[in-house]
Amino acid sequence: MLQEQQERAELRRLLMEGVDSCLTATQRRRLWLYCVNDLTVRQIAEAEGVQHPSVVECLAASKKKLLLFLKNMA
Repeated sequence: MLQEQQERAELRRLLMEGVDSCLTATQRRRLWLYCVNDLTVRQIAEAEGVQHPSVVECLAASKKKLLLFLKNMA
């Protein structure tokens, strides 16, 4: 149990490090709204006054950057 908690804490630390170091402010904000606040892409686009595809592309780029960051950490 303790080992699992330590592993989760380390994964959270790595993820937050990746979010802070490799994403732009816009990418961080949109990813947070999408993943944590559970907003839809359409809701984010409407709230920010941008087109739907802009948010889709931003989230895809965020995912790609985070995956690359985590891959390089392994």
